[in-house]
Amino acid sequence: MTENNTLDESRLKILLQVMLFVALLSASIITVFHTDIRLNLKSFFSGPSRTVLSVVIGDVMGNGTAAKVVKVQTKDSLLIEIYDAPENGARKLLHTLKIQDPHDGYFHLNGSATNLALEDIDNDGVVDIIAPSFDANMVAHLNVYKYDPQLETFVPITSADTPLNDSAVVQ
Repeated sequence: MTENNTLDESRLKILLQVMLFVALLSASIITVFHTDIRLNLKSFFSGPSRTVLSVVIGDVMGNGTAAKVVKVQTKDSLLIEIYDAPENGARKLLHTLKIQDPHDGYFHLNGSATNLALEDIDNDGVVDIIAPSFDANMVAHLNVYKYDPQLETFVPITSADTPLNDSAVVQ
């Protein structure tokens, strides 16, 4: 009887070890392939972070000065920051735009892949800020912002706000 108990205990230990291994393997696979879980685990174990994803420089306010436009990924959000022209080597933060989507994205512009661009979308002579992103379901969005001098801030624009120029191709 003692021999059977020892055999059963030994089998039980092996079974528990196999089950634990399968559970850990399953959790690892889910974590690797599920973006939200992976990012949540990463942010849980890491401190507050701020990653500069892309930087472009251009006259986004139409006042003749080159502003620095920075796309930033933080722990909780995706941001566009606009800095003024440097004075004494330092730039002042003018505006921060929070993109609704949590994930950075890329798109093709003039034959190159980019995640931040300046382009005059509405042919008004002032470049607009173009920042692609992905929502939680990984659906792509193209965020376009232009400076409104009356409001003194950047506002999102859509194709309904402005007619497409002659060279624009909608696919």
